[in-house]
Formats: sequence, C-alpha cells, structure tokens
Amino acid sequence: MFLLFLVGIILSSFAYSASNSLGADTQVPPKGAAINERVGERIPLQLSLRNEEGKTIQVAQLFRKKNGKRIPILLIPSYFSCQHLCSYTFQGIRKAADAATRNGFIPGRNYRIVSVSIKPTEKTKTALETGKKIRDGFQQAKIPKEGWVFLTGEEQEIQKLTQAVGFLYKPDGKEFSHLAASVLLSPDGKITRYLYGISFTERALRLSLVEATNGTIGGISEKILLYCFRYDSVKGKYTVFAWSFVRIGAILTMAFLLGTWLILSKKKPSKKA
Repeated sequence: MFLLFLVGIILSSFAYSASNSLGADTQVPPKGAAINERVGERIPLQLSLRNEEGKTIQVAQLFRKKNGKRIPILLIPSYFSCQHLCSYTFQGIRKAADAATRNGFIPGRNYRIVSVSIKPTEKTKTALETGKKIRDGFQQAKIPKEGWVFLTGEEQEIQKLTQAVGFLYKPDGKEFSHLAASVLLSPDGKITRYLYGISFTERALRLSLVEATNGTIGGISEKILLYCFRYDSVKGKYTVFAWSFVRIGAILTMAFLLGTWLILSKKKPSKKA
C-alpha cells in the first residue's frame, strides 16, 4: 500500500509540474491577426527568398544540410525591425533552443530555425545584423549561420508562404499586427505543429521536433515523454495524457506484487525445535 501511495504522489507531482512547464504564453489576438492551423498540409517549396547575403534561395534548400540530409524546420514568421513582439519572440525561442542543445538538439545539426520577414521592405542588412545578434546570444553551443537563418523576400512570395501556414497579419502604419507563433515543418515540408507565444519550454521544442521527424531524432527520454504527453490544440501546449500514467501505475503495481510474491515464495517455513 505504501508503494502505491508513493507511486501516486510521484506521478501526481510529475503531472502537475509537467503540465505547467510545457505550456506557451497566451495572447490576445490583435485586430486583423490570426492563425488558421493547417497541420498536415505542405508548404510550397519552390518559393524564392533572400538569405542574409542577399542571394536568392528556394525554400526547398532550407530543408537540406550541406551533406544532402533532410532536416525539420522551426519556422518563425516575423520582421526584424520590430523592437517589441518579434524581439521578445526571438529571445524566448533562443532561450528554449539554447537549453535544448544540452540534449543534443542543435540548430544546424539536426534541425534548422528559419525566421522569415513579413515586411517586404526589410533590408538584407537588417536580417544580417539581427541574425548575428541572435546567434551570438547562445550560451550552451556555438550556432552556425545555417543553424538559424533570417530571410527576406518579395511581397508576393512572402504572402504565399504565410498563407500556406495560415499566418494572418495586417499592416499597421509602419508596423504589422500579428501573433507570436512558430510552425514546425517536417523534412519534406509538411506542417506538423504550431507553438504559440513569445516563449515555450525546451521540452516542448524537443517533443515537437521529434514529432516532426517521426522519432528519427531525439533519444529514449523524448520518446517516453511523447508517450506521457499529448499536444492539446485548444490549449496550444503539451499536456499530460492521463491514461498513460494509469498504465504506468498499473505496470509498477504489478511489478511490485510479482516481486513480493517471488520473495515470499522463496522463503522456507522455519523448522520447529
């Protein structure tokens, strides 16, 4: 009975802390801004954008490393001259990505972060300066330029990309009204998950990347976490999947009872003098 009680306390504590740690910031949608989730759909890979050197590249190239291996993408629609929401979002995502490097999730190695400016007049110089500033802020690992790229482009190309991922925004003077949302893309360009807010936990980032690759990256710990958590599209975060904990508790209980039975069955009755 004591073991059952202890198991219950451990699982309850873990569930409480995890449900609070995997969430994203909530936000009130500004006028004209929205996210229409399109999970399962693919983005147009033939679109052309400009990298930080001003060279034109196709979106398809972003999914490939130099060795030709395909990797998932964390896409961040934003703009680089924004000093408020976008700046906070970059800092929040950098914090999560920096922490995730301790578990082997390193931008440029097994996934790529791609920030695309929704502002068609954004200069390449601004993209280059913003990229360097963000990448230099990593503490746990040195992130190469190809690990987190900052792209600009023509208005038509930008709109095709943002429409494909359901990212709606509206010009507001010299600024733009939009939400803070990041889009997970599988190595073949399929939308797999949306993460909301100016920040989210490194665990949420790891789980969403594992999902985006069907488990081809990540270790046993991420697979266990995905067994215990499910993404709640209404709450916009990973939440505890209660039935998984019930099954874990049942397995531990059966193991305890079986162990107890084996120990007692091996004990021989004492001989009377």
